[in-house]
Amino acid sequence: MYRITSLNDILIVLVPIFTNFPLLSTKLLDFNDFLKAINIKSKYVGKNLPISKLNKITKLKINMNRGRKKISVKEINQLSNQVNITSFWLLWFIEAEGTFGIKNLTPYFQIAQLKKSYYLINSISTFLNNLPLLNKETLKAKKTFK
Repeated sequence: MYRITSLNDILIVLVPIFTNFPLLSTKLLDFNDFLKAINIKSKYVGKNLPISKLNKITKLKINMNRGRKKISVKEINQLSNQVNITSFWLLWFIEAEGTFGIKNLTPYFQIAQLKKSYYLINSISTFLNNLPLLNKETLKAKKTFK
């Protein structure tokens, strides 16, 4: 496990990375909430955090990651509009989310996401379908979601 807990390191090192190279998945929504919490916390360094601000950070935390139950149409549009799949991005996404396997002696490749990330799977599918030399007759897009 690697963890950064220094508010200063988060602000100076991490925030610029994810601001300059935005995440393409719903993880961007978590980062945006994380950034809101960081901005609140950074205004009270060395001071007691008022209860109202503590409650705001707690609400943000509850809605992050697996706690994010709903994604608004506005958020989906925001994510969809910024998706720009590149070979390098796809490589790293596959490192995290891809599966290479063999089932019933048939090799397969799979990328799975929760239903709320359907726009991302569609964008990846479009990217792969537009690659040269791809036999589109053998490509099967299975639209099932977890």
